[in-house]
Amino acid sequence: MFGAARGAALWRRFKVHYTPKHASWLNACRMEASLVARQCLGNKRIPDRETLQREVRALASPRDS
Repeated sequence: MFGAARGAALWRRFKVHYTPKHASWLNACRMEASLVARQCLGNKRIPDRETLQREVRALASPRDS
């Protein structure tokens, strides 16, 4: 369809991730959302989007290192 050269160029843009057959990517998303809800938000009300983004970045930064 694209030819070998164009297909190879497109393929290099993708990043392949291993996903176990017994688990779903949705499970990982749900666990991450639960973690954010418990550790970052708790019982607080977040007044605006910028505050929410700052709180989530602060939670994620130790795990990214």
